[in-house]
Amino acid sequence: MPRHTLEPVILKHSHAVKGRKDYVGDVYSGKAFDRKVKDGKVLEKSIHSYRMWFNFLKLALELEEQNAVLVMRQAIKGYLNETTGKKVASTEKLTHKVRVDRTKYRDWDLFDIPNLSFDDWWREHEHLFLAQVGEF
Repeated sequence: MPRHTLEPVILKHSHAVKGRKDYVGDVYSGKAFDRKVKDGKVLEKSIHSYRMWFNFLKLALELEEQNAVLVMRQAIKGYLNETTGKKVASTEKLTHKVRVDRTKYRDWDLFDIPNLSFDDWWREHEHLFLAQVGEF
């Protein structure tokens, strides 16, 4: 049985993010992490934040489609703590079914997300995140 899900999942649209080694010094410095201003409008967060959000949502949609159940905590049998000498109670396995709140993402075209890259999706949806300078 898999360690983090009750049943195995096969990812078709998502993949592991490779570690980056090209950062020098502060990992959150550089253009990818700066706030973006365009035509008098500004993004509240860096473009990198929206990219990670998109990838996480894409993964959640794929897991939801497969009815995946995540294991949040494995069951622990009761045991005797050798340091304190007290018995520690046992716990049950804690699971959570993956579910996306579609009302929150009504303008995001959720049906298309699994098949799109962030860059392709962003071109059509950037307006959802732009605010007038001074609105904050």
